[in-house]
Amino acid sequence: MKTKFYYTICNLFVLVLLVSCSGSSDTPTFTNMEGINALKTKLNDTFDKDKQVNGIGFLAQNTNVDAIEQINIYFPENNKNTLWFYSYATSQLHKPEATQELKNVPKTNALSAFNIDECHTYFKDAIALIENETDEFSNYRVNSYDMMVDQTSGKIKHVFTLNTDKKTAKRTFYGRKINDYLYQFQFETNKDGQLESTYGLDVFDD
Repeated sequence: MKTKFYYTICNLFVLVLLVSCSGSSDTPTFTNMEGINALKTKLNDTFDKDKQVNGIGFLAQNTNVDAIEQINIYFPENNKNTLWFYSYATSQLHKPEATQELKNVPKTNALSAFNIDECHTYFKDAIALIENETDEFSNYRVNSYDMMVDQTSGKIKHVFTLNTDKKTAKRTFYGRKINDYLYQFQFETNKDGQLESTYGLDVFDD
């Protein structure tokens, strides 16, 4: 009887584990299309797709986890620079009072014009740029990711920072060292939409 009870408990534990693992596709992340779709769903469910914004920002849960914790939108309202953010920790949309006065009203675009699918493409492009230079790193993940309306061209520009783990403690000339194994690289798109490294791949970076 005790043996049967023991196996029943084990089977229930395995079932719970499988269910929790199967839900991993809902994790908001840039590393795979399931994570991108989770972000798109949250954006669509939280914000008005027609809202005119000058930027969207995504912040990681922490430097070690491949998951987004916060989604920001930036927009002008009542002549002030306004930020609203959705927090996965609280499962709520927060609307703090804007205090920063605008010197100039920024160019904006509808939220629906921001192509979140492109984020995954640029994420993979960034990894390729790193690995074309060095094989010292692995486990790439987004630290912060901003999509903003370029105030000159009106096009949507991507600017982001990747966290990555160094495979060994041996000295490297690449990346910004956060600790012995955690390094960061920065990227942005140019006027032609091509991704470029802005920090971490130039061995003469400070």
